[in-house]
Amino acid sequence: MVLCLLVIGLAYLAFRNTPQETPGKPSPAATSPAELWRTNVVERWRTNTETVTNVVVQPVTNEVVKEVPAKLSSAERDAAVLGFKYLHAPTLEDSADALYKVGPVAVEMYIDSGSATILGQNMDELRSRIETALQSRNVPVKEQSPHHLRVNISPRWRMSDPRVALVSCSVELQEPSAFQRQGDIVKRVGTVWTTSTSKFIRTINLADEVEKCLQEPIDRFCDDYHHAKEREKEIQSKIPTVPAAFPAGME
Repeated sequence: MVLCLLVIGLAYLAFRNTPQETPGKPSPAATSPAELWRTNVVERWRTNTETVTNVVVQPVTNEVVKEVPAKLSSAERDAAVLGFKYLHAPTLEDSADALYKVGPVAVEMYIDSGSATILGQNMDELRSRIETALQSRNVPVKEQSPHHLRVNISPRWRMSDPRVALVSCSVELQEPSAFQRQGDIVKRVGTVWTTSTSKFIRTINLADEVEKCLQEPIDRFCDDYHHAKEREKEIQSKIPTVPAAFPAGME
């Protein structure tokens, strides 16, 4: 009886010391230690590599090309603006429009030596009379002016009996002008407006007669001067405005 109880007790102890297997989970004996070692090492290597890659700073150089306008000097800017105005300037069709924005004029008298002997005129006195005639028509006169009103008096022929002569009188407005010649720009004093007349005058009272001959071209100049003043806004509207950003580089 005692022997039977001892056998049953040993069997119970042996059963408790036996490991229980979980369904679906391999037993320790089914996984080799080498496989566990390899799996752990590979997993760590991948993890470390990803972590290191994430924290490594790789410098990237971006090359940016930016076009910066060149700074122009005052002379270059003035030349560019002046060239723009010249190339886009409107063409004046009316002869009176040539007096557009003409300021005060300087009166010049011209009589060749042969004509001066025949006429016997005092140039200063005659010029003073012409200046007075201009000012009476509200045309300003200034001795130092780039606009020169040149008065030419030239007798063609004269007779002693009856005492008459044929005199040609012309008035020209001369000022510095620019000419375009085969791509070149040159400057010269040029005639921008002109008129003339010829009359028979009596040589008995030559000074008064010459003044009467000059009256017609002087009046025509005054009329065209005021006509251009009236059309000043219309002419100015045809002149293109220089763009604010022209030329590139202007500040």
